Amino acid sequence: MQRLITLIFLLLLPIYAFAQGSATGSGAPSGIGSGNPLEIQSSAAPNAVSAFRVMQQSADGLFAAKDYLKALNIYKKLAMHGDKFSQFRVAMAYELGLGVPKDLVEAYAWSYLAAENQRRKLVEYHISVRQQLTAQQLDNAKPLSRQYIAGFGNYAVAVEARKVIRSNQKQCTGSRTGGSCSHIGVFTASCNQSGDPSGQCLTIGSVGLAGVAGAQSLDVRNVLANLEQTIIDFNPGSVELGELEIIED
Repeated sequence: MQRLITLIFLLLLPIYAFAQGSATGSGAPSGIGSGNPLEIQSSAAPNAVSAFRVMQQSADGLFAAKDYLKALNIYKKLAMHGDKFSQFRVAMAYELGLGVPKDLVEAYAWSYLAAENQRRKLVEYHISVRQQLTAQQLDNAKPLSRQYIAGFGNYAVAVEARKVIRSNQKQCTGSRTGGSCSHIGVFTASCNQSGDPSGQCLTIGSVGLAGVAGAQSLDVRNVLANLEQTIIDFNPGSVELGELEIIED
């Protein structure tokens, strides 16, 4: 069984590399940071992006050590904040029974969510999972996919991030010239170094905003503009949930 899991994992390595580098939603960090986790954690100013990346690194380390259950718990937390690579890893865990009982319905739903941005490799992976389901399993998987898209998809993450940022903007003190805020200070306390950042911290980190005093107003405006576009593009009122297919270049 272990040899079979190892073989399947090796076959999935190209998807792993692709997802690490580009499978992000709503501007999420594109992959594992280049710094050592301890170096990031020892920063004098812990922030949301570093907190997000530290969790990614922790999950990857646990996964590499075959501590699948602990890795899955972290991946799930990140997946619920829109991280496409983590969503892929959760799907993979359910497909192969890594740390959890094998469940192709869950694998289908999480892989559908991971492929939301139509990245080719992730769509291919989702299709490979779909092909393993019976007709009854597929009937059960589709409603679960809708549930996950509604809760953890691009639209949901963008709406929550916009709310958090706007709420914090109202609390900032403004610039010395009396104009608009030149930076915002977001959740410095909740983006702690304990390894368990708050949900709000992860929301900010997932869209690539450090969230500690030092995020300039232009950065915030750009992030909000991207979130608004994501909300338009993935609005459930205008986007129909359907089967994902590979679109030829």
